[in-house]
Amino acid sequence: MKNMKNMEVTHTLRLYDADFIARLGTLMERERKYYRNKNEFMTVLLKLGYEKCIAAGQAAGRAAAPFTDAGAAAEKAAPFADRGEPADKSLKEVYPLLKELSDYLTSQFKAVSVSHALLQKLLSSVYRMMIAFVGGDRVMPQKVEDGFFDDLPARFEKIVVNLETRFGLKT
Repeated sequence: MKNMKNMEVTHTLRLYDADFIARLGTLMERERKYYRNKNEFMTVLLKLGYEKCIAAGQAAGRAAAPFTDAGAAAEKAAPFADRGEPADKSLKEVYPLLKELSDYLTSQFKAVSVSHALLQKLLSSVYRMMIAFVGGDRVMPQKVEDGFFDDLPARFEKIVVNLETRFGLKT
Protein backbone atom coordinates (compact mmCIF):
# COMPACT_ATOMS: atom_id res chain seq x y z
CA MET A 1 0.00 0.00 0.00
CA LYS A 2 2.97 2.34 0.25
CA ASN A 3 3.04 2.71 -3.55
CA MET A 4 -0.36 4.37 -3.79
CA LYS A 5 0.98 7.78 -4.85
CA ASN A 6 -1.39 8.02 -7.82
CA MET A 7 -4.43 6.58 -6.05
CA GLU A 8 -6.82 8.74 -4.13
CA VAL A 9 -8.80 7.04 -1.39
CA THR A 10 -11.57 9.06 0.20
CA HIS A 11 -13.43 8.35 3.42
CA THR A 12 -16.11 10.46 5.04
CA LEU A 13 -16.29 10.77 8.80
CA ARG A 14 -19.31 12.28 10.54
CA LEU A 15 -18.87 13.55 14.07
CA TYR A 16 -21.94 14.24 16.18
CA ASP A 17 -20.35 15.01 19.55
CA ALA A 18 -20.29 18.83 19.76
CA ASP A 19 -17.84 18.89 22.68
CA PHE A 20 -15.41 16.61 20.88
CA ILE A 21 -15.69 18.68 17.70
CA ALA A 22 -14.90 21.84 19.67
CA ARG A 23 -11.88 20.19 21.36
CA LEU A 24 -10.71 18.88 17.99
CA GLY A 25 -10.98 22.37 16.50
CA THR A 26 -9.00 23.86 19.39
CA LEU A 27 -6.29 21.23 19.00
CA MET A 28 -6.16 21.78 15.25
CA GLU A 29 -5.73 25.55 15.73
CA ARG A 30 -2.97 24.98 18.28
CA GLU A 31 -1.13 22.49 16.07
CA ARG A 32 -1.83 24.27 12.74
CA LYS A 33 1.80 25.25 12.13
CA TYR A 34 2.90 21.59 12.08
CA TYR A 35 0.54 20.42 9.31
CA ARG A 36 0.01 21.58 5.76
CA ASN A 37 -3.77 21.19 5.93
CA LYS A 38 -6.69 19.76 7.87
CA ASN A 39 -6.50 16.45 6.00
CA GLU A 40 -2.88 15.87 7.05
CA PHE A 41 -3.76 16.71 10.66
CA MET A 42 -6.75 14.33 10.69
CA THR A 43 -4.68 11.56 9.05
CA VAL A 44 -2.03 11.84 11.77
CA LEU A 45 -4.70 11.68 14.48
CA LEU A 46 -6.30 8.65 12.87
CA LYS A 47 -2.95 6.84 12.61
CA LEU A 48 -2.11 7.65 16.24
CA GLY A 49 -5.47 6.28 17.37
CA TYR A 50 -5.03 3.18 15.24
CA GLU A 51 -1.56 2.48 16.65
CA LYS A 52 -2.81 3.00 20.22
CA CYS A 53 -5.68 0.60 19.63
CA ILE A 54 -3.44 -2.10 18.16
CA ALA A 55 -0.91 -1.72 20.98
CA ALA A 56 -3.63 -1.97 23.65
CA GLY A 57 -5.03 -5.07 21.98
CA GLN A 58 -1.64 -6.77 21.77
CA ALA A 59 -0.97 -5.99 25.41
CA ALA A 60 -4.25 -7.70 26.30
CA GLY A 61 -3.46 -10.70 24.09
CA ARG A 62 -5.95 -9.80 21.32
CA ALA A 63 -5.45 -8.86 17.71
CA ALA A 64 -6.96 -5.45 18.44
CA ALA A 65 -8.34 -3.55 21.38
CA PRO A 66 -12.03 -2.86 21.64
CA PHE A 67 -12.90 0.64 20.50
CA THR A 68 -13.92 1.92 23.89
CA ASP A 69 -14.11 5.57 22.86
CA ALA A 70 -16.03 4.73 19.68
CA GLY A 71 -18.29 2.43 21.67
CA ALA A 72 -18.99 5.17 24.18
CA ALA A 73 -19.76 7.59 21.37
CA ALA A 74 -22.13 5.10 19.74
CA GLU A 75 -23.80 4.51 23.09
CA LYS A 76 -24.18 8.23 23.63
CA ALA A 77 -25.60 8.65 20.13
CA ALA A 78 -28.24 5.98 20.72
CA PRO A 79 -30.76 7.83 22.92
CA PHE A 80 -32.80 4.78 23.81
CA ALA A 81 -29.93 2.39 24.55
CA ASP A 82 -30.02 0.71 27.94
CA ARG A 83 -27.55 2.94 29.77
CA GLY A 84 -29.15 2.86 33.16
CA GLU A 85 -31.31 5.89 32.43
CA PRO A 86 -34.91 5.52 31.37
CA ALA A 87 -35.93 6.27 27.81
CA ASP A 88 -38.50 8.53 29.43
CA LYS A 89 -35.77 11.08 30.15
CA SER A 90 -34.70 11.17 26.50
CA LEU A 91 -38.30 11.49 25.39
CA LYS A 92 -38.86 14.38 27.78
CA GLU A 93 -35.91 16.19 26.19
CA VAL A 94 -37.16 15.61 22.64
CA TYR A 95 -40.87 16.19 23.23
CA PRO A 96 -40.75 20.02 23.59
CA LEU A 97 -38.83 20.29 20.32
CA LEU A 98 -41.30 18.04 18.52
CA LYS A 99 -44.23 19.95 20.02
CA GLU A 100 -42.80 23.27 18.86
CA LEU A 101 -42.18 21.88 15.37
CA SER A 102 -45.68 20.39 15.25
CA ASP A 103 -47.28 23.69 16.30
CA TYR A 104 -45.28 25.60 13.70
CA LEU A 105 -46.13 23.13 10.92
CA THR A 106 -49.80 23.16 11.90
CA SER A 107 -49.93 26.96 11.69
CA GLN A 108 -48.17 26.86 8.32
CA PHE A 109 -50.58 24.21 7.06
CA LYS A 110 -53.55 26.35 8.11
CA ALA A 111 -52.08 29.39 6.33
CA VAL A 112 -51.53 27.35 3.17
CA SER A 113 -55.09 25.99 3.39
CA VAL A 114 -56.49 29.52 3.57
CA SER A 115 -54.41 30.61 0.59
CA HIS A 116 -55.44 27.50 -1.34
CA ALA A 117 -59.15 28.07 -0.72
CA LEU A 118 -58.85 31.72 -1.74
CA LEU A 119 -56.95 30.87 -4.91
CA GLN A 120 -59.44 28.14 -5.80
CA LYS A 121 -62.31 30.65 -5.55
CA LEU A 122 -60.39 33.27 -7.50
CA LEU A 123 -59.42 30.86 -10.28
CA SER A 124 -62.94 29.43 -10.45
CA SER A 125 -64.31 32.94 -10.77
CA VAL A 126 -61.87 33.91 -13.50
CA TYR A 127 -62.49 30.65 -15.35
CA ARG A 128 -66.28 30.98 -15.20
CA MET A 129 -66.16 34.65 -16.23
CA MET A 130 -64.00 33.74 -19.25
CA ILE A 131 -66.42 30.96 -20.24
CA ALA A 132 -69.34 33.40 -19.93
CA PHE A 133 -67.50 36.07 -21.91
CA VAL A 134 -66.46 33.64 -24.68
CA GLY A 135 -70.04 32.36 -24.80
CA GLY A 136 -71.25 35.88 -25.53
CA ASP A 137 -72.79 36.54 -22.10
CA ARG A 138 -72.32 39.91 -20.51
CA VAL A 139 -70.41 39.65 -17.19
CA MET A 140 -71.94 42.07 -14.71
CA PRO A 141 -69.53 43.45 -12.05
CA GLN A 142 -72.19 43.07 -9.35
CA LYS A 143 -72.56 39.34 -10.16
CA VAL A 144 -68.78 38.93 -9.80
CA GLU A 145 -68.77 40.72 -6.43
CA ASP A 146 -71.77 38.69 -5.23
CA GLY A 147 -69.82 35.46 -5.87
CA PHE A 148 -71.96 34.27 -8.77
CA PHE A 149 -68.88 32.85 -10.51
CA ASP A 150 -67.06 31.49 -7.43
CA ASP A 151 -68.20 27.85 -7.51
CA LEU A 152 -65.81 25.28 -8.86
CA PRO A 153 -66.98 24.11 -12.30
CA ALA A 154 -68.56 20.63 -12.25
CA ARG A 155 -65.84 18.98 -14.33
CA PHE A 156 -63.20 20.22 -11.87
CA GLU A 157 -65.29 18.99 -8.93
CA LYS A 158 -65.08 15.49 -10.44
CA ILE A 159 -61.30 15.81 -10.78
CA VAL A 160 -60.98 16.91 -7.15
CA VAL A 161 -63.14 14.01 -5.92
CA ASN A 162 -61.10 11.51 -7.97
CA LEU A 163 -57.80 12.86 -6.65
CA GLU A 164 -59.02 12.94 -3.05
CA THR A 165 -60.10 9.31 -3.38
CA ARG A 166 -56.84 8.32 -5.04
CA PHE A 167 -54.73 9.87 -2.28
CA GLY A 168 -56.92 8.53 0.53
CA LEU A 169 -58.33 11.90 1.55
CA LYS A 170 -61.89 10.68 1.00
CA THR A 171 -63.26 7.16 0.93
